[in-house]
Amino acid sequence: VHVRWPLLRLPSFLLGPKSSLAKLGQVLGAAPDINLASAPVFNSMFLLGGGNETVIRQLFTPAVIRHFEQLPGISVGGSEDALVVYRDRTLAKPNDFPERLAEARAIALALSATSSPSPAPA
Repeated sequence: VHVRWPLLRLPSFLLGPKSSLAKLGQVLGAAPDINLASAPVFNSMFLLGGGNETVIRQLFTPAVIRHFEQLPGISVGGSEDALVVYRDRTLAKPNDFPERLAEARAIALALSATSSPSPAPA
């Protein structure tokens, strides 16, 4: 699901499940994993990377971390006002679309909570 929301101000980042393939990519020189010191469960579930580590760390507040810990297997890419949310190796059926869209909107809201309050994305 792709969500554009002009009120989002995201750094470029990628978040995905820690898998053998992702770990191999990290060893081979892909984006380094940003470990969040106060989030051992999150760190064990996900690889987090991106260009501006300081800003990404600010984005991933305890509330955002808790939100993602409830979404095992989720992958998210963000930059500026856009989010892409997907699940690896999972093809959504048409009936799944409302649930997937709601999930993407909830992620957008969780990430936007680190900045000023704003209306929900469409």
